[in-house]
Amino acid sequence: MFFCCKGINNYFSGVTLINSPMKKLFIAILFSFLSIFAMAQQQIPKGQPLLKGNYQTTAYIDSSSKTFDEVWSKVVDVLSENGISIKIIDKTSGIITSENHSFINVFTLEKDGAPKDPNAWIVVRDEGMGRIQTVSGNFNIRIKTVNDKTVISIKLNNIEALKFGGGMRVPFPAQSTGVFEKKIAELVK
Repeated sequence: MFFCCKGINNYFSGVTLINSPMKKLFIAILFSFLSIFAMAQQQIPKGQPLLKGNYQTTAYIDSSSKTFDEVWSKVVDVLSENGISIKIIDKTSGIITSENHSFINVFTLEKDGAPKDPNAWIVVRDEGMGRIQTVSGNFNIRIKTVNDKTVISIKLNNIEALKFGGGMRVPFPAQSTGVFEKKIAELVK
């Protein structure tokens, strides 16, 4: 006998169009589909090692001898020249937060604990199952004056890499490589 609950067998017992082998096949396919769908909808488990390498997990902090106004102006110019939409911009607190931004053109896969492309901004775990279709996230920049220097703090946040298939959304572990943060800091020095 097929291993399923009596309720499902009783439900199909009155159906004359489905014979016993067809009923078992249908139930097996249904359970397989539901299991796959449930697994694909799961979020990436928290607290689990997601990538093998060590990547930028905290804000990247650097300083400049330029004034606050010079650094602020340069950061705003760089963001606007690159078409990055800003969600929050507050010069008095020194905070700039971007809207959700696509990083699909600046990501790479991880191979043996390192990014395949060392210049990529985002690294994604390589599962070898199809192609990553979206990579997105946002970033925060904080600029402040500390002891006659201008300090800039840059952090990529809410990074999400997804594959879609059969109506399912499958998340993959992704992390900043630190390249983006270092580039912004270098531009304002």
